[in-house]
Amino acid sequence: MRESSQLCVHMSKSHHGENTALFNAFALAPIRRRIDNKGSTNEDSAAHTKNMPDSPSPTPSNSLEWLTAHRHLGAALFLMVILTVFALAFGLSRPPMRLIQSSLIWLNAAMAGALPPGFVHDLLTEGIISGVGSILVFLPPIFILFFCLALLEESGYMARAATALDRSVGWMGLSGCCLLPLLCSFGCAVPGIMAARTIKNRTDRMVTILVAPFLCCSARWPVFFLIAGAVIPNRLLMGFLPLPAVVMFGLFMMGIGAALVMSQLLRRTVFPAERHCEALSLPPYRWPKPGRVLSTAWKNSAAFLKKAGTVILAATIIMWILCHFPHQPKAPVEQQIRQSLAGQLGQIIEPVFRPLGFDWKISVAILSSYASREVFVSTMAALHGIHLRDAGESPDVQQALQQHLDSATGKPFFTPLRGINVMLFYVFSLQCVSTFVVVRQETGHWRWVLFQWLMMTAVAWGFCFAVWQTGCLLGWN
Repeated sequence: MRESSQLCVHMSKSHHGENTALFNAFALAPIRRRIDNKGSTNEDSAAHTKNMPDSPSPTPSNSLEWLTAHRHLGAALFLMVILTVFALAFGLSRPPMRLIQSSLIWLNAAMAGALPPGFVHDLLTEGIISGVGSILVFLPPIFILFFCLALLEESGYMARAATALDRSVGWMGLSGCCLLPLLCSFGCAVPGIMAARTIKNRTDRMVTILVAPFLCCSARWPVFFLIAGAVIPNRLLMGFLPLPAVVMFGLFMMGIGAALVMSQLLRRTVFPAERHCEALSLPPYRWPKPGRVLSTAWKNSAAFLKKAGTVILAATIIMWILCHFPHQPKAPVEQQIRQSLAGQLGQIIEPVFRPLGFDWKISVAILSSYASREVFVSTMAALHGIHLRDAGESPDVQQALQQHLDSATGKPFFTPLRGINVMLFYVFSLQCVSTFVVVRQETGHWRWVLFQWLMMTAVAWGFCFAVWQTGCLLGWN
């Protein structure tokens, strides 16, 4: 398995810079069990205790080992740890987010004063700086998330958490060897799918590839931070847990639940076969090295910045142009955007998303997310006419969503129900061209790409339809 570990580490560092703090931890794939040809699980206690003393004395290390790898307590502890991570990301990120926004407003004002009025002036100030800047504002919470995950990885805890999850969810159709690529997918689905090469059994490998994008990758985080911050009240539960963080934790769990349910369905329908897996070892506990933790967090954050300067920048420019042509300088901003190419496209596809509670603006933002999910943020900024010119006059994207009124009722359009439904759609849907390419590469056929896209889109549309219609019947909107 050393060769497999090296392969996973190499892929995580080389694929488009999308290495994640989780990847190296799960390359050690901590499964202390074997799965026989009938699919039953047997603890390999003989191999585990072969080199251990007959009566080991209880120590804090042994107790911690037992707790973190326990089938039920270990899984519960893992959920508490992840909830704490989201709470820290929300609680600690607001001051640096305000600082970044103020810096962007100053930069935009400086550029606006240095350039003469015209197309280049508007593209730079309203399109590039305002669009990409609306995404860069979410760098602090993303860095905090990466830092916490790197800290857990360096300590050796994540390996024990994987063991606990393996023992808890094996009956759902995911064997231990599948956890390596699946848990890597929390950072990015692309290296997670590539890591499925280490799974020898074809059934396990195919199921893993098809359900990996359900797990909430880092590309979804800016969307979640934007919507949760705009529609979820910033209240504290039990005196210390921000409500938006609890909602994000619920989305995290929904992704895991979808992967488990769909893996079980796929095994019962498309891939009804027996499972096999290998027994692997656990790394030792160790004190995290601050330098290594900071380096890992920065590398992953730098990958996010690189993406913001390439794919997201290009998509933002395209969306700004679509939102401003044909040009109508005397028309109000709302009318200009509605009659633009983007507005016309949104009104064409709006009937598909209207049963989910989405308007034409959300529909356009969803369509633009196929370039990269983060583009949803900059697209919403462009569609709502967000210009970072003056902190006192121009609201940020979250404030614009809060102030956007429903034309039919005159009440706020982005209610908690509608916001949660948008986030749920991003949990379940497949909107990543890079994922399409790597799935084609790993499976050898475009039909599996089409099958995966149709499966995830049907799950996203069907689940969001049920949530929206049920919420409207209960009066939650």
